[in-house]
Amino acid sequence: MEEGHASWLAFLYELHLGPFTIGPLHVARFAVVPEWAPDAVPFALLCALILGIVSYVGTRRMKLAPRGLQTVLEYAVTGLTNFAQSILGEKLGRAFAPFIGTLFIFILLMNLMGLVPGMKSPTADLNTTAALAIVVFLAVQYFGIRAHGVVGYFKHMVADVLVLPWYLAIALVPFMLVLHLISELVRPLSLAMRLFGNIRGKEVVLGILAGLATLTLALFKLRVGGFEVMGNYVALNAPPAFGAIGLVLSAAIMPLGILMGIIQALVFSLLACLYLSLATEPTAEEV
Repeated sequence: MEEGHASWLAFLYELHLGPFTIGPLHVARFAVVPEWAPDAVPFALLCALILGIVSYVGTRRMKLAPRGLQTVLEYAVTGLTNFAQSILGEKLGRAFAPFIGTLFIFILLMNLMGLVPGMKSPTADLNTTAALAIVVFLAVQYFGIRAHGVVGYFKHMVADVLVLPWYLAIALVPFMLVLHLISELVRPLSLAMRLFGNIRGKEVVLGILAGLATLTLALFKLRVGGFEVMGNYVALNAPPAFGAIGLVLSAAIMPLGILMGIIQALVFSLLACLYLSLATEPTAEEV
């Protein structure tokens, strides 16, 4: 096992399954998590497992009058469907709601996982955010081609210049086509870097504040109700409560971390909606 696999889920790198047979298919022995996979992979798998269990438990006994977890899940589905419909319209919004909703919930859970002691946010790893961005990119291209056809999709890219006089259109079509292709390739890069940068920054700030708490408590004697909590006394002219600064700051930034996790999941899902809307909207000829 590589030295870099330092999380408590590192045992998954050593866990193997197989060999076994599924009908005519023979599956050889394989690792649950490949050795080359980053530490974000086990935590992303844990997020997927949590979502799968919650979905199963909440929907295994569906009732006409929902109660408990089914009520929460129905509120979540309704809210995410309304969110998609507000951007894509009623028909497309309902069609894309499962995709957009899955993105939002999965990213949100991964963003918030780093706030739990002993956990890491998978979205603080560029590999995870790049994979999510590639999924969105492929989905946009697929649904765009399905809506317009291959030729129609490329015509859709240059639809703005096709209404110009023919001599201007001939001159501008190659330029607009190249420009549009570059913008399509830049979109997943911006999606990946935006999510990675914000969540990674949150992780760094929380780590610094946790280090500050440990350092200050080690330097100063902190008394609470007459009891020494921890630390060795250092003869410095500082108030005894200074040792709690790191803890207070860490606790204060937790709500900000939660808010940032929600905002980043919302922004990623919102941009995915916009890209799908731009790729599937009908041109003037199709209306």
